[in-house]
Amino acid sequence: MSQQKHRLVSIMLMLMATTALNASDETAAPDDESADLESRLMAAVAVIKREHFDPPSRQELVHRLMMSVCEELQSPFPRGLKHELSSLDDEADLESHLARTIAAAISERSAESEYLRIQALEYRVLETLLESLPGSNSIRTQKENVVQEQLAGNRYVGIGITLGATGDSSRVGTVFPGGPAHQAGVRAGDLIRKVDSEWVDDIPLAQLVDRLRGPAGSTFALTLDRMDYTQQTLTLTRDIVPFKHVTHDATVITIGRLTSATVQELRDVEAELDDSEGPIILKLEGLGGSNLHHGVLLADALLDGGPIGRVRTQHGVREFTASRECLFRGRRMRVVVSPNTWGAIEWVVAALQDNGRARIAGVQTAGRPFVSELYRVPATDWVLHLTSGVLERADGRHLLGSGNDAELQRLIMQFGLDHPRVLTRLESGGGVIPGIKPFPQGIDELGIFPRRSRERSALRERLLLKEKQLQGIEDSE
Repeated sequence: MSQQKHRLVSIMLMLMATTALNASDETAAPDDESADLESRLMAAVAVIKREHFDPPSRQELVHRLMMSVCEELQSPFPRGLKHELSSLDDEADLESHLARTIAAAISERSAESEYLRIQALEYRVLETLLESLPGSNSIRTQKENVVQEQLAGNRYVGIGITLGATGDSSRVGTVFPGGPAHQAGVRAGDLIRKVDSEWVDDIPLAQLVDRLRGPAGSTFALTLDRMDYTQQTLTLTRDIVPFKHVTHDATVITIGRLTSATVQELRDVEAELDDSEGPIILKLEGLGGSNLHHGVLLADALLDGGPIGRVRTQHGVREFTASRECLFRGRRMRVVVSPNTWGAIEWVVAALQDNGRARIAGVQTAGRPFVSELYRVPATDWVLHLTSGVLERADGRHLLGSGNDAELQRLIMQFGLDHPRVLTRLESGGGVIPGIKPFPQGIDELGIFPRRSRERSALRERLLLKEKQLQGIEDSE
């Protein structure tokens, strides 16, 4: 997918994400929402303790929840409570302390709009707790989780448009080819006025996105103001929106998003290529993914057998071995990575390197080899996206490190990859270290690195030549 199209898909995903908190407000409120808050928070603590790859103690998790509650409600934190919590082992005692802290903090606030306030408080407190844990963790509603699972499986149900890219929330930004909106005649620039009989041009973006969603096969009327100042009502049927995440220009292949359909898209590319064309250049800069299953599928497809690697969880270590599909068999392969290549993708890159299937080019990967799973919190509307494991090479070497930091990237741009300060930082980090560097090595071989890097390399060569010339003059004198 082109960078522009990938950016538009990202915009659409962000629009979907904005409905997460709104969706929770639609669930029926219990009679006493605040009275059940501590039990719901403790249920989330239990899930984290059971499934996160490196969870803090139960007492520490409860302590962080209490601090977050007090901070959100601008209430003073009870002195000496952390020490008191450390001596408690019983879950009921911990929940009782949490309940008292919540009750004291809430009592200092006004009682107006309590249900909505408690819902928002619960979301923010859990979000803060998850952000404090190692890895990449997040919270979503069950409704939002359905959408994310559809996207991960490349089976998103919708109409296939983006909204609000120009600041006007009801104006259509992009219409994806092959989607229901495209088939019905929706065009970029159209202004959405009504969904069925409801006027929507003045409602918030999140609500409009929610109105446009629905189950596959459901139909609705969409009234649009056209760019030619006419108005038209179209009938749309929601369906699976086809997204193509693998594109290629001859043998230069770019993967824009890792999904369950990625391998099939690569097979389609292989079928289109001429046997006489050159080596495969697989561009994975900026690509990541925390889905272990998708990573295994990709490694299976690219490797000709051999070990893929291991995943380490709090329950033990699991090893993976590739099948022998070996897409693009018989062709040399170059894989281009960057400090923004992370997760299951850098794990696959390490396997390609270790098995000798591909040479790796670019800049050291992120060193963020985390995989995540989704876990529903019982008796709540929440689904936790938790880092459940850390990926390792097949021989147990770690990938975890500090390769993806702003200081490293600044040093690379300022001094180049061969500077001692850069080399020292790279060697101390994790990730995958490429065998082909973007500058000055590897330019003639690949010719696909940014123009700025090539210009920097040419400038360096001219300076070295000038230095040699000056040295020659000094020697002759």
